[in-house]
Amino acid sequence: MNILIYGATGYIGNKLVEYLMAQGYCIGNVSRRISPIAGVNNYLFDDDVEIILSKFKPHKIIYMSACFDNNNIASIIDINVKKPLEILKVLEINSDIEFIYIGSYWQFGNIDNKNIAIDLYSASKKAIVPFLDFYNTYTKVLCKEIVLYGTYGESDGRGKLLDYLITMSNKCQKVALTEGLQELNLVNVDDICVNIEKIMQITKKNKFQILSDSSYTPRELVEIIRKYQPIEVSFGELDYRSVELMTLWMNSNYTQIYTEDNIESYIKAKLTNV
Repeated sequence: MNILIYGATGYIGNKLVEYLMAQGYCIGNVSRRISPIAGVNNYLFDDDVEIILSKFKPHKIIYMSACFDNNNIASIIDINVKKPLEILKVLEINSDIEFIYIGSYWQFGNIDNKNIAIDLYSASKKAIVPFLDFYNTYTKVLCKEIVLYGTYGESDGRGKLLDYLITMSNKCQKVALTEGLQELNLVNVDDICVNIEKIMQITKKNKFQILSDSSYTPRELVEIIRKYQPIEVSFGELDYRSVELMTLWMNSNYTQIYTEDNIESYIKAKLTNV
């Protein structure tokens, strides 16, 4: 089966490519960067959609490309909304190709402001949903949406909070944080890959969330680290963001796929003084 992935060179994208290729899939990458993984068919993000589809002949398209820069409105619209719509328009005459869009849990908002995205990036992710509903309802195009929560895993160079805390503990350096009371749901990237493949096989549902069966605050992550080695943290030294997602809201319109929490074992394996 041929799987065309828009944005296959990001952290999650790379891991997904490695996993799917190991399962025997043929992978195409559409990005502004060439995939470092041998055997991947590479195309440029700005290449004509119809030409890419005619060359690679995908059975499914996974759209992972995203602009996170809230100060770059043009790119947010072009990458998060306009390009997916261009693909969907082409799929009207290639309706045997399934389109899978990767969303963000930030689009669900905080429990006190349900279904209101917390920034422009997540608002653009939310904006694509009615278009997917339209295509599923009124055309033969098959669409799915997969909403991801926080992710972590091996070789993650994104500087996310979990790995930052581990690194600072290993270096015996002091950490400045907010009050650290916001709820985080973190899923191992390997579990993300496994469940994306499972969702690819599902035919009767089209909205999914992949999340861990346990959530943590930054304070709780610090306490797990302290079970094994010291970390000095100054809570409250930094301000929360102007709009902070404090308590998660699980949108009941989405099928929830839970993964088993293994945060503590991951932390323990990464600490150097255990």
